[in-house]
Amino acid sequence: MKLLNFKSSNLSSLSKTFKSLNFEFLNPSSDSTASVTTPEDPNGSDRYTHAEPGFSFALPPGFSARAFGDEGGDAVLVEGQSPGESFQIFLTPFDESGPITPERILEDIPGLVVLDPQRATIGGADTLVFFSEDPSLGKLREVWFSQGGYLYQITASAAFDEELSKIMATLSF
Repeated sequence: MKLLNFKSSNLSSLSKTFKSLNFEFLNPSSDSTASVTTPEDPNGSDRYTHAEPGFSFALPPGFSARAFGDEGGDAVLVEGQSPGESFQIFLTPFDESGPITPERILEDIPGLVVLDPQRATIGGADTLVFFSEDPSLGKLREVWFSQGGYLYQITASAAFDEELSKIMATLSF
């Protein structure tokens, strides 16, 4: 199965951080499998819950999440109140087994520069965490993994890396 690099897709602006991404093909839909619920988390923050595939994570105070979906996949945009406080999760059906590797990504996206790749476990998933460069967005933190038949691509500004790590520590399936 071919990996999808959402940054090079025909996508429109949803946030200041990701202003060059163009999500025109994604439409918010009440019948989408993407849904947002924010019950109070025991730690005092709301949680974002994505119904299908089932995953959730804590939203820091003042953050909001919006889900968009179509037959190609789902996107979740999480935004805080200040510029640069945002990240995106793009997920698509994925039928390959094994962990995502830099070599696997470069098979389908040869122009992507994978900097400082590291393995991590997030929510029980074997995860590839790395930095990349985008001409219009600058240095990015990327988190890629497969879980439950889906490929997850999480992207944030490198400046948001520390906060993204805290949020990803709350990810559960």
